[in-house]
Amino acid sequence: MNAGDNRKQVTIRHRPPHIYRGNTFYFVTCSTREKRQFFNTEAKRNLLRDILKEKTVRFNVRLTAWVILGNHYHLLFHVPSKETLSSFIGQINGRSSREINRLDGVSGRSIWYNYWDRCPRNEKDFYSFFNYIHINPLKHGAVHLPANTLRVQGENLCLDAGRTASFHEVLAKYTHSSYPFYLRKYGELGLTHVWMDYPIPVNVEGDKS
Repeated sequence: MNAGDNRKQVTIRHRPPHIYRGNTFYFVTCSTREKRQFFNTEAKRNLLRDILKEKTVRFNVRLTAWVILGNHYHLLFHVPSKETLSSFIGQINGRSSREINRLDGVSGRSIWYNYWDRCPRNEKDFYSFFNYIHINPLKHGAVHLPANTLRVQGENLCLDAGRTASFHEVLAKYTHSSYPFYLRKYGELGLTHVWMDYPIPVNVEGDKS
């Protein structure tokens, strides 16, 4: 989890047309048309996850964090060249659209709306996006925490230091994200430091539903 080679990058906040850079990290949000729940079953989310992993290898992308929900996904990844971003996202979305339409018995249906991208400009940005990705299942009601575990403070969420054990347990239950992997790798203590030391945004562009 090292963002050091990207700390001088400038944050990009825009809608298309996109700005492309090589050898940099991107935080991407991609939403379905009209926020429709096209990935509303475990099998469909597994399908998207498998396509994501396949394209990560094909495009030599270093995938740091990810989450898949019923109507959108978030990724934090490093691209080797400026040409990688559009091809990587385009092939994930194109392949998943065809497969979902095949499963649903329809053809030519548009699944994805567009994607929003930003480049973390420093370590704080990097881990803020990392935290946002992993809090997303909670934000959208896929998992639920005990009351008073998190509180809103301005534009960010704050975790109660006395409730971290249940916090990790609940987030790890959502298997369509990279959080279970990081919990196994770094343990509760390691991830608690990330949650406590870096902001947890309430919202980001493209994910305000």
